[in-house]
Amino acid sequence: MKPPVLNPLRRTFGYFVRGIPVVFLKNDILFRDGDNPDSYLKLIAEDGGARKNSHFDAAAAVSFERFATLFHELKHFHDALLCRPLFEQFLRQNKLTWAVMQIISRLARRGHLPNSVDDPIWKADPELALLKRIIDEADENAYDRSPGLYTRAVIGTDEIELDHLLEASAIATELLHLHAVHGVEAMKRYYTQVVRNAEPLYRSLLQHFVALFDSDLVRGTDALYCGLGLSLYSSDDPVTRLASFYETLTADRTMLSAEVASWLSNPFPNEDEFEKRVYCDWLVDAVSNEPLDPSRLKGCEFPIDELAYLHHSLYEARRKLIRDYVEGAQYRADFYVEHLLEFVSPPVLFYPLDADSTATKARAILQSEMHAHGIDHFMIVGAEQEQGRVVLGGLCSFPETRSFVSFEVIDQILFANFCHRYLFEGTEQLYGRLIDEIYLRTLRNLVLRT
Repeated sequence: MKPPVLNPLRRTFGYFVRGIPVVFLKNDILFRDGDNPDSYLKLIAEDGGARKNSHFDAAAAVSFERFATLFHELKHFHDALLCRPLFEQFLRQNKLTWAVMQIISRLARRGHLPNSVDDPIWKADPELALLKRIIDEADENAYDRSPGLYTRAVIGTDEIELDHLLEASAIATELLHLHAVHGVEAMKRYYTQVVRNAEPLYRSLLQHFVALFDSDLVRGTDALYCGLGLSLYSSDDPVTRLASFYETLTADRTMLSAEVASWLSNPFPNEDEFEKRVYCDWLVDAVSNEPLDPSRLKGCEFPIDELAYLHHSLYEARRKLIRDYVEGAQYRADFYVEHLLEFVSPPVLFYPLDADSTATKARAILQSEMHAHGIDHFMIVGAEQEQGRVVLGGLCSFPETRSFVSFEVIDQILFANFCHRYLFEGTEQLYGRLIDEIYLRTLRNLVLRT
């Protein structure tokens, strides 16, 4: 069995913990200061958001970077839905959540809270041993089905891995959005002022493709965008596939159209088989060892039937992206940006402090202000202040959308993932310090009745 520590997808924390349909954003990014000037929002308010060759100056480029944060993160989520090996992580996480929920219930009956995988209870209690085995097997199956996610390759002089592809995909979408809405000059300014000064993770692939097309930003970005689609969406080894695509273009740039046309003629091979497996992949009850029947769970106070069907909801979201974006619109970036709000969006976990932060002050927002702005939210941690109740951390939907999964279910998934880390890895730091404290207190209350 593969040791879980070898699976970097279990340990990644950034745009989301992979396998959890949530985007993570700091409070100071999500909730802007009301008196903070935003040149880009002013620009699109004045020109209706769709005039080419508008005055996109340096201040607009800076504020567009903040404006683009949300759809940058949303592109990551949609890429994860469309990339089959990453979709496997959603299936793995769903099984982990269900098993951890049953583990907590069992530990509560025994009144014992282990804090490591070496605690004798994992072997002494047959039911706990079974549940732990379910988690280990889910890890192993996801690992074995997705070995290509861990590949590294060299493009030019840079070693790349999966994160390079995902960040390049979001950056290319930002640039092509500017090109479609504001014109090539806005695209060039943003590239020169923001992208080129970013960390190599965000810019190295783009720079290689732009150089390949004689420093033509539009052609280079378009070629990268196409290569990322065919690599992430149709290959189980996307890094190697992109490196091969780059070598093909290095030898003959005229092959771009033929490569893309060949991919779009069959962008998702074996999709019917994959769909069948997803819909047959049920959660298992630890007592009966039988597949869970979600139809018997309706009417419970907690929407457990929604959790049991979550892998179906995720697959339906994948199917819509395949049908409308990749197959129907032939993977056009302008179509994706224009119809972005028609595709599903996950909830946003907003948090004030990093898990290991030593800060003593945290950015928060008044709950009354959230109500006044019509922000549907779920509070995880808050505090009473003189000016009213403040929300320090919680869940909300993307602007102008509604989360495709309820906040209650997402809160349970986040809690279960925290508990898994605590029980099997002995860590109390995961999301953000204040949210971690709430989840640890909840776990102790449930198991020890403290």
